[in-house]
Amino acid sequence: MIRLQTLGALDLCAADGTALQPVLRQTKRFALLAYLAIERPGQFCRRDQLLGLFWPDSDLKGGRASLSQAIHFLRQNLGKDAIVSRGDEEIGLDPASVWCDAADFQEHMAAGEYEQAMAVYAGQLLPSYFVGEADGFEQWLEQKRDALQREAVRACGALADQAEQEGRHDDAVSWLRRAISNQPYEESLHRRLMAAFDRAGDRASALRTYDELAETLRSEFSAEPSAETQETLKAIRLRSEAMGVAAMPLVGARNAMAPLAALPAQRPRRRVWLAVTAVAIVIVAAVAAALTAQGGSDEGPPTNRIAVLFFRDVSPEGNLDYLAEGLTSNLISYLGQVPQLEIISENGVRPFRDGAVAVDSISRLLDVGTLVGGSVSQSGDRLRVTMEVIRGPTGVVAKTRTFNRPSGELFALLDDMSRELGTFLRSSVGEQIRLQRWQSETQSIEAWQLVQRAQHMRTNAEDFAREGELQAAYAELTAADSLLARAATLDARWAEPLVLRGRLAERRSWLSFVADRPPQPDKWLRIARDFADKALRADKRSAPAYELRGLTSLLAVVLTPTSVQQSDSLLETAEADLRAALSINPLMPRAQSSLSAALFSQGRYEEARRIALQALQADAYLTDADEIVNRLFTASFEVGDDADAGLWCDEVRRRMPNRWPAAYCDLVLLGWGGGRPDPRKALLLLERFGAEDPEMVRNAMRPRLMMLTAAVLARAGEPDSARAMIHAARNAAASDIELLPLEAGARLKLNERKESLDLLRRYLELNPAARSRVENGRMFRALRDQQRPLAQAQRNTATNPPLSAVN
Repeated sequence: MIRLQTLGALDLCAADGTALQPVLRQTKRFALLAYLAIERPGQFCRRDQLLGLFWPDSDLKGGRASLSQAIHFLRQNLGKDAIVSRGDEEIGLDPASVWCDAADFQEHMAAGEYEQAMAVYAGQLLPSYFVGEADGFEQWLEQKRDALQREAVRACGALADQAEQEGRHDDAVSWLRRAISNQPYEESLHRRLMAAFDRAGDRASALRTYDELAETLRSEFSAEPSAETQETLKAIRLRSEAMGVAAMPLVGARNAMAPLAALPAQRPRRRVWLAVTAVAIVIVAAVAAALTAQGGSDEGPPTNRIAVLFFRDVSPEGNLDYLAEGLTSNLISYLGQVPQLEIISENGVRPFRDGAVAVDSISRLLDVGTLVGGSVSQSGDRLRVTMEVIRGPTGVVAKTRTFNRPSGELFALLDDMSRELGTFLRSSVGEQIRLQRWQSETQSIEAWQLVQRAQHMRTNAEDFAREGELQAAYAELTAADSLLARAATLDARWAEPLVLRGRLAERRSWLSFVADRPPQPDKWLRIARDFADKALRADKRSAPAYELRGLTSLLAVVLTPTSVQQSDSLLETAEADLRAALSINPLMPRAQSSLSAALFSQGRYEEARRIALQALQADAYLTDADEIVNRLFTASFEVGDDADAGLWCDEVRRRMPNRWPAAYCDLVLLGWGGGRPDPRKALLLLERFGAEDPEMVRNAMRPRLMMLTAAVLARAGEPDSARAMIHAARNAAASDIELLPLEAGARLKLNERKESLDLLRRYLELNPAARSRVENGRMFRALRDQQRPLAQAQRNTATNPPLSAVN
């Protein structure tokens, strides 16, 4: 059966998973197919109705000819039975030949199957889709998109009600968050979320929800929350104060634990998935303390005082001025939500719109350390935006980045571009601040320059590693270490070179598995720990040194053979050092991420999720965001919060669309989540995953994804196919011990408990450090009574330790 995806993304695949590119490339003909599938599934449409939607400006003869050609084209590519006729005037789509997610969603909603419906609803209908010269279709799409979105909100509300009735308050909160992500300005949803937090005993989050709603209403509509919402707030505040909970201010709360549903300032009618945008906004808010604490150079305005100049329209026709102004306004608004970031207002930069004043003069006049400029142009149906980050006092362009996007829906485009521009800007400003901090810590110009060069080599090494060129990465790290050694000699009181040398050694412990013969991860971890100890002797309150030492303990569990007692001790030591780092400097996203990984390794999934969220909010420059988001998915899944797990999987797909984690999280949810298993989707994910991963990574991950696919097949009632997939995965990577727990999970789906127990027993003999994860793992809940005896029976030594991520 052909599969048509229209919710959250656009895709059209044949029964074997092959993309039907000819149809996807034909915009109007694909739109005709989508309309037939969604508007009247299984029914017929009159030809004259379709002419009015898709060819309104053609005469009758020309329009009918175009429609006939489109139908012939679709039959040619989809199969002659896909488009069916009734007489000469009616056509329809055969639902037995083509499955459509939007039609499936509507069917579930009509049957009251809300959870199954939300398993299908992945986002807006045909997002950012535009068909030229088809105003009727555009109007239909707008109305249908809103209607399906309202239905999704209704389903979330019903599921929240059911969760409340069953005492599952956390699930109710998750469903209400998802509802708000679709209707961010609906006050009644925010009141329900406040009440749900209140019933769950989390009154601080309830108060914070009001605070964020109030800010959004003021900034977007110059309005206040309704009297009913304020009454809800008063009742919660009274209970909060009665229980000794400190009341939060109504406006301006910038708590690092802001919930995912935090509302960013958006223009009315801008339809963007709030759960994704909110993460970015919360991260921007977390930049505040870091930038304020680090400040700027003593020789001029601070780097974090920024002027966003008006973007220039450089298109040949000069007709993109509206877009240039929109991007400027959006970026100012996006960054201006953080009080500690000093962003010059739109009116403040308007006098310089004509470009007649030099940037260094603008820097002096506005007293800003960083200026942002850019241009907008168009080629065909694609927009091109170039952004420059300029050091104000000198006028030197520090960073340049070009973004290309299809024109599509204007509001979605503005949000997308603003988010990416903001991310790039934060990264660039963060780099400048880091260099300024280094300059303030040493009196040796040569040492400072050596550290800069080493940092550049370290970045090159990461690029090489991502491309699979591990020998080149190893060589770059070796050269960088030599530069840092010279810098440490030039300024013995400067701790930064020691910490950076330790971080290089920590990275080499990973690459040792490929670059060293034999692998020596334990050697490099000892070296990294020695550097951390040296840095602590130089500065007893060096938070980066504590962070490095904690990470070496954590990696020793992952990369080296350890007994149960050794792994427990190492994880406790890692936790203590990482918490010590955070007690000195709470805004250390890598320390928080590593602490989350240590807690995850101990099976403390809820705490790991909480710390991972803090890490994401504190990751000002988004350096570890991919790893953190992936752990937020796995931790949410392990605690059984499928609604949040689904949102984090969406974020994984957005950040890593063509890398293996996107397929991994989807397969986990298909195998163990609350929605219906979809074996065809699982097979398609397995076939297409990892287009941007190095070949070595794809080859390593494919057998693991095969085991997850086997679980989906088993759950869908296809045991023979599941067993065949298990056998194929085993043959593909017989020595990968991380296949053992995945196969155990698949075997449980086949009700093969003994085989599952045997696999887990073997896994724990080889990897005792995984004991807590197995005991508390969601995949093995059916074996809960037998897991502890199983873990106690394992040997106290390990061989062949796994090389696996700590998530």
